[in-house]
Amino acid sequence: MNKIRKSINTALEFLNEGKSFNIGLLRLSMEELGVLYVTGWSKYNDLDNYNKNLALIELNELKEEFSNMVSISSDIIILKFENHEDNLVK
Repeated sequence: MNKIRKSINTALEFLNEGKSFNIGLLRLSMEELGVLYVTGWSKYNDLDNYNKNLALIELNELKEEFSNMVSISSDIIILKFENHEDNLVK
């Protein structure tokens, strides 16, 4: 958990500088003030055998990873951005 918190702190520093940061299978970025973008990608390179069921499984895994990250670090995100009223995370 401490490793994830440290990664999120680092990510927030990058976001404040207008850069993106990868944590696990997620990329966090802030292309617009006040909007946090979370991007995930497939583990599959060969899309010939990729189907809707696999896509839904992967999407749920990414959503779960982000939810876990937020539950571990929601205080960090709020504290980090409270001094930047125009940079609130949505």
